Amino acid sequence: MLAKLITIKVYLLIVLSIIPCNLFAMAGKDHAGDMVEVLVGERSARVPELRNMCLTVTKTIDNFKVIKGLPVGKSGHRVYGHWGFSGSIPFNKPTLRTLLDNVEQDALNSGKSMAEAKAARQAAKNKIINAWNKDVREILKLVEKETGLVGRQAKGLAGILYDIHLLGDWTGVKLEPLQAVDDLSKDIVKNIRRLLGNNSNIGREIEKEINKYIKFCLDDKKCKASAIKNILINSNSLRKAISLKLAEKYPLVSKVIASDTAWKVGLTLSAVSNRYNSMINKLPKNCRMPSQAGIISGLVSSGINGYQVIKGDIGPLKAAENIVADAVLSATSIYISDAILVKMGDKYALQTIASSKASNLCKAFGASVNLGLATFIFDETHVVYNFTRGSLTQKQFYNETGKAVLKTGGSFAATYCSVALGLSPSGPVVMFISIGGYILADIAITKYERWEAHKYVTIDDLLWQLPIALKHKQSILNFELVENKSIFSIDAYENDPILGTQNKDSQDLIRINEKNIGKKSIFAY
Repeated sequence: MLAKLITIKVYLLIVLSIIPCNLFAMAGKDHAGDMVEVLVGERSARVPELRNMCLTVTKTIDNFKVIKGLPVGKSGHRVYGHWGFSGSIPFNKPTLRTLLDNVEQDALNSGKSMAEAKAARQAAKNKIINAWNKDVREILKLVEKETGLVGRQAKGLAGILYDIHLLGDWTGVKLEPLQAVDDLSKDIVKNIRRLLGNNSNIGREIEKEINKYIKFCLDDKKCKASAIKNILINSNSLRKAISLKLAEKYPLVSKVIASDTAWKVGLTLSAVSNRYNSMINKLPKNCRMPSQAGIISGLVSSGINGYQVIKGDIGPLKAAENIVADAVLSATSIYISDAILVKMGDKYALQTIASSKASNLCKAFGASVNLGLATFIFDETHVVYNFTRGSLTQKQFYNETGKAVLKTGGSFAATYCSVALGLSPSGPVVMFISIGGYILADIAITKYERWEAHKYVTIDDLLWQLPIALKHKQSILNFELVENKSIFSIDAYENDPILGTQNKDSQDLIRINEKNIGKKSIFAY
């Protein structure tokens, strides 16, 4: 009987010890399930690598080692790391401020001096900072490894996963140490834009939905958190966009979600894009932009020279020579441009400003200066080379240099507008747009020069837009094609000019030779 009573008490103790844990927080597997559901639309482990990644992320967030030895009080492990992925550590908020106050007070209570107590406070603060930086690096490294994403996109996806964990914590009872839901919603939108781009329609749609439910829930924080989590889980557009990012690494995700040809084309393009980004990011930082410039310039040059080969203007060998020359010169121009701007104070160098916290307009100006300068170097190299060979006179040299400045302006304007609208200043899209601005400026200059050279208007200028059949139709406007002789056929009459000055026997001012009188003219109808 006594043994049975002891057994019942033990079971009761175990149950009572488990209940607070379940009330306090979701289990790690449940957090991971939420994350996987946002990624692929289901909580199953059909993609075990993704599920394991999500489990590791949630374990990193619930880091019990950092708080060991610190007076965390009732807040428990949530005093650390539960402030959102993108935000700074909130030492000014009550939870961490109270923790550091307790560290300082405990030091004073143990008989230490004020200076020693302050040092203990700073040591605790440094411990949290160092641990947080380490955890962020590890999560980013894990996401990059398991998804194939890099840089801004990897940080965006890591942030989304992190925020999903924090939303899940709001389903418990102990809520005080958690980040405010309103702040968390802003962090989620920020991370979606990191992943999909600042101008993503999906980001705007989700932000709109989140704001609607925040107003609907009023001050009910659990209602807000639950609504936001459901928005992320049920957003097909977000899930499809994420599947595009994961296409190369996890084809199974694509097969589950993709349903039509257009979507499969998108998956293929995304896989190519991911592979391209992975290849570029393996290069040293100072070689990434020049390499991209060389590749993109080579692609554009291939299109232009390929068209000229088809037309028969140049041969294949000459086209290949031009393509290689354009690619090498573009890469060199960007490399020199970056080097020059770094020497000027590191303010406008593309590599620097792309990773800074500058505004879009500041980034736009920096990228425009960089690519504009590279454009000028690219164009002026040809001009100087031809001038030194004697192919250009001094006047032509100045003229061509002026054109290079105008083309630089086209590249500058195109780059500024694209980056100001939210495109990545170091991305290939901006380079394509910059080259497009250069080409448009070149076309405009050529058209203007042709217009200036046109000092007279011909019949072809008047009829250039008409169909060929109409242009060749016989009429009074193309009288040279009319076989019938008329008074306009001046060259047909050897003896009798229109003014009969050479035929003094004629009494007519205008006399037509008798042999032609019987013939019809264009007027004889």
